[in-house]
Amino acid sequence: MRKFFILIFTGIIFSFSSFLFSENSTEYKRGKLLLSYLMGITTIPQMGSESDYSQGINSFPIIPSHSVKTVSGELSINLIKNFYATFTLDYSMNTKLRVYDPSDNDSFVFDTLSFYNYYLGIRYKTKLLGINSFISLGSGKTYTNGAEQENVITEKGYTVLIEEAKAYSQWLFIGNFGFDIKISEGVCLSGKISYLKLTEDKTNYLQFLAGLKFIILHKRRK
Repeated sequence: MRKFFILIFTGIIFSFSSFLFSENSTEYKRGKLLLSYLMGITTIPQMGSESDYSQGINSFPIIPSHSVKTVSGELSINLIKNFYATFTLDYSMNTKLRVYDPSDNDSFVFDTLSFYNYYLGIRYKTKLLGINSFISLGSGKTYTNGAEQENVITEKGYTVLIEEAKAYSQWLFIGNFGFDIKISEGVCLSGKISYLKLTEDKTNYLQFLAGLKFIILHKRRK
C-alpha cells in the first residue's frame, strides 16, 4: 500500500506542477516556488561479513551490496537570494537478492525491505561552469517497512526461516549536489547525487536521481 501511496503522491506533484505551469514564467533564477519529480537508484552497501557466520544461527551472514529503484518528490521555497528551504519525500522499492552460506555455497533468494525518507533541508543555488547548480544539507527520518515471517527453500533443498521484520524508523542526515538545466520556460532538467547517513544502522547510502523541476511561482521583472 505504501508503494502505491508514494507513486500516487509523486504523480500528483507532476500533474499539479504541469497544471500550474505558466507560459509567462521568467527565468529559472527568478523562481520562488519549485516542484521536482525525480527517479533513479539508491545504492546500498554490503552488510555483514563471513566472520559473522554461525552455523544454524547465522548461516547466511552477508547481504551483498545492491541498488534499488527510487522515486522522489520535492518542494522548494525561495527564502532570500540564492537560499531555498526544501521538503523532500522519496520512496525506495524492494528488490530480490541472493545470499550464500559460505560453508557450502548454498543459497536462496529473498525480498529486501522497501523504505522511504522524508526530510527538510536548506539549499544554496550557484553556478558551476555556467550551469545552474546547487548544494544542500538536510535532516529527517527514514522509515523501513516490515515483512511477515516466511519459510524459503535453499538451492540444496533446506528450509530457512526468515523471521518477521518489524517496521522501524531512524534519523538520517543528507547532503546533495545537483544541477538544473533549463529546457523550456518554467521547466528544468534536474539531477542530483545524494549522500545519506543513517544514525542507528550506521549505514551510508548514495542516491543518483534525475527528472524535471517546475517553476510554479516567480518574481516578475520590473
